[in-house]
Amino acid sequence: MHRFQRISLLALAMSMSLMAAAQDPGPPPTGPGDDPPTDPDGTSGGSTAEIPFDGGLTLLLAAGAAYGSKKAVDYRKYMKAAKADEKG
Repeated sequence: MHRFQRISLLALAMSMSLMAAAQDPGPPPTGPGDDPPTDPDGTSGGSTAEIPFDGGLTLLLAAGAAYGSKKAVDYRKYMKAAKADEKG
C-alpha cells in the first residue's frame, strides 16, 4: 500500500509541475505619448493583464487529495482492527 501511495504522490507532483507553466506577459506597456493598448476583443484601453490562479488552486486540490487519502487509509486501518477484534 505504501508503494502505491508513493507512486501516486510522485505522479501528482510531476503533473503539478507541468500545470505550473507561466502565462504570457503580453505586450510591453506603452510610453506616455503612445496610443493606449488594444484588448484582444478590439476595444482600446483597459488592462490586458491576466491574473493566474492556477498555483493556489492546484495546491488546494493537492492538499484535499492528500487529506482524503490519509482519511481513507486511517479508515481502512480502523476497519481492519475492528474485524480482528470481532473475530477474536
